[in-house]
Amino acid sequence: MNVLITNSHEFQAYLIACCLRRDADRIVITEGGESVVTTGFRGMLPYSRFVDGSHRVPAFADDWLAGHLSDENTKSEEAYIQRIEQICASERIDTVFPSLDPEVYLFAKNKQRLGKQGILAVVPEPELLRVPLDKALTIKAAERAGFPYANTHFPASQGDVERIANEARPPWMVKPRFTAHGLGMQYVASGAELKAAFAGWNESQPYPIVQDYIPGGELRMYNVMIGHDSEIVSLLSPVNLRAFRLGYRVSHRTTLSSSSGPFLPQLRALIRDLRLWGAYTFQTKIDPSDGLPKLLEINARFGNNMWRRTQLDVNEPLIFLRLAQGRPPAGILTFPEGVLQLDPVNDLIYLCQQLVGSVPGAASAFRDRESRRSPDWTGVNPEGFLRTLDVYRREYLNFRRKVFKTDFANLFLDPWPCIRSLCHLFGREIAIRLPRLRQGAPS
Repeated sequence: MNVLITNSHEFQAYLIACCLRRDADRIVITEGGESVVTTGFRGMLPYSRFVDGSHRVPAFADDWLAGHLSDENTKSEEAYIQRIEQICASERIDTVFPSLDPEVYLFAKNKQRLGKQGILAVVPEPELLRVPLDKALTIKAAERAGFPYANTHFPASQGDVERIANEARPPWMVKPRFTAHGLGMQYVASGAELKAAFAGWNESQPYPIVQDYIPGGELRMYNVMIGHDSEIVSLLSPVNLRAFRLGYRVSHRTTLSSSSGPFLPQLRALIRDLRLWGAYTFQTKIDPSDGLPKLLEINARFGNNMWRRTQLDVNEPLIFLRLAQGRPPAGILTFPEGVLQLDPVNDLIYLCQQLVGSVPGAASAFRDRESRRSPDWTGVNPEGFLRTLDVYRREYLNFRRKVFKTDFANLFLDPWPCIRSLCHLFGREIAIRLPRLRQGAPS
């Protein structure tokens, strides 16, 4: 099996390679043409010893991000697919694993075309992805299935925006219907800000949705593998122990593994209603007003938190591949309960932030614009550095079974990408925080 993994700067692309290395004869990656965001870091995968070849590809995702979906390829999409076909021919690729939403969509609608060339795109059919890739349709599907969801408005004109701003209660999250990594997402705290967010909106594009902001940092993810009969093959829904937040965003978390969760019958009903198969993450956030997990969106792909499953020995990329091949899933499909899941690299970065933030006048450098505007913002341990050390001592220095994020766990198995990632993350923090520290105030 010769595998092509796209969008190699994504962390989940590295995880896919780790999981398939034993079964693949060759692993080839694509670089360039970043489909959503560019961080200046090539990602871990280009530096990995698991990779046998690399090729550049053109960008193509602007039409998808703008909501311009069609059965036919756009000019940029066609150029990308033709480049993929060239790579597959030269490298004798027979399996393609896309790793981000725009690629999932594009490979799905070109699945038959590639299949005629003997290339298996490991994605569901395009008609099955229409709802999960569209945040507006996702919420409407949740309503039909009876799964709790964040109260959502669906403006279709400036008049609708005016009505929401005047009648609904802020704050809100404004979310493009087609996006990844939160690109274009905005936190708005007043009706005036909401109107400004939509000012001059290009009406040739679908209007973003407007969701009521759910305070707090209590995420509940449902990571599922689904068979062709739309029944769940494996499920992990980690329980949060703590989370580091920046404004409305929830960053790295310490969790306990769990293969159950609230509203599973409704989740299964939603999956059956959408006729899904493949790999999905149902993102919910616990609403403190009623304690319910409110659906925010569905990711129709592996995410960067896939390590929480693969480190528990469930090889989800291989399971997905077997499903795409029409074969029954094999290997370990269930997760142990109560395993501590730790992210040492980001915990170390946060500890350094707490140490620097303990210097008088320096704490403001670690609150970004959204943190300052969000009234419920909290750090993990607002008490400071010593309190953080005590939390880490209790989490790390015990005899409980635990697993670590792959960028730390692979430090000796595949050291160079792990070191490069660590240097990038620390370098990015320094680049962001140092100017604020010099100025003595947030930028």
